[in-house]
Amino acid sequence: MNQMHRKSLFWSLAAPVLIYMGVRLAVEMVCVLVISIPYLADVYEQLVGQQTLTMEEMTRQYWTLMEPAMEHVFRYATEIAGVASLITIPVNAWFFTRDRKLEMACGVEPAKKAPVKKYWTVLVFGLAVSIAATCFFAMVELAFYSGQSQSASQITYMPSFPVQIAVLGVIVPIAEELMFRGVLFRRFMENRGFWYSALWSSLFFVLMHQDGAQMAYALLLGIFLCYVYEKFGSLKAPVLLHVAANCSSLLYTELGVFRWIGGAPVRMAGAVIAGAFVCSAMYVLIQRTGGAVKKEKEPGTGDKTNMF
Repeated sequence: MNQMHRKSLFWSLAAPVLIYMGVRLAVEMVCVLVISIPYLADVYEQLVGQQTLTMEEMTRQYWTLMEPAMEHVFRYATEIAGVASLITIPVNAWFFTRDRKLEMACGVEPAKKAPVKKYWTVLVFGLAVSIAATCFFAMVELAFYSGQSQSASQITYMPSFPVQIAVLGVIVPIAEELMFRGVLFRRFMENRGFWYSALWSSLFFVLMHQDGAQMAYALLLGIFLCYVYEKFGSLKAPVLLHVAANCSSLLYTELGVFRWIGGAPVRMAGAVIAGAFVCSAMYVLIQRTGGAVKKEKEPGTGDKTNMF
């Protein structure tokens, strides 16, 4: 724990998340409105001439006429998510910077930062975990087919590859790391130990994902991202890991690596085992890096500084 205590623990945790999600929702709604505006005039003209329709029939007719607009919204879902995430980055960065200044004002000892030369372990872990996790959850989906997962995959890979890298590989990971590790995890750590803070901040991180496989992966990855943050003492480490995992997954898909691996069950099993082995080796090296993970302490112990 970092020995900072705020006057309202609930709002210190809830406010950043609500603002983050609110900004994302507002930006997405504006983007949808901008896409829909060219279609609204035609829809209005057609509905005005059908005043004899009941409200139920008019509603049904409205959504039928708006299908082309919704198709465009679906087509540009990734770009919309990218714009929403990009807008949240300055907001998240403000929370993050403000919290670090408060820690300095309260005399909280800054974390010991690991040397840059050790960051290669984080990069390799990200490259390996994307293969192991993708193949493992692909096998799970073969056993328990998920139409929702297939729909999410179609949206993900619909844009051009550069757009995928820019949005899903860079912008989204930076925005999420600033909020869920840089702000939320660190605020949980003000009053609780590592595992409690990592679990709860990762559960909020899970809400940003759609289907069961993604949510399970997000939970495990989220906890490990918190661990990497603690060991390296810098937000750069989880950002690098998150970017490496996302970008490598997109690259492997673009190059047909996953298609080739998925062509034979033996290759899929081998990829999971090999990926897990590399991740385990990197975990051992990461474990020897930087500072120690803070253990749970009893509430009320240590020096307290009341903060808003």
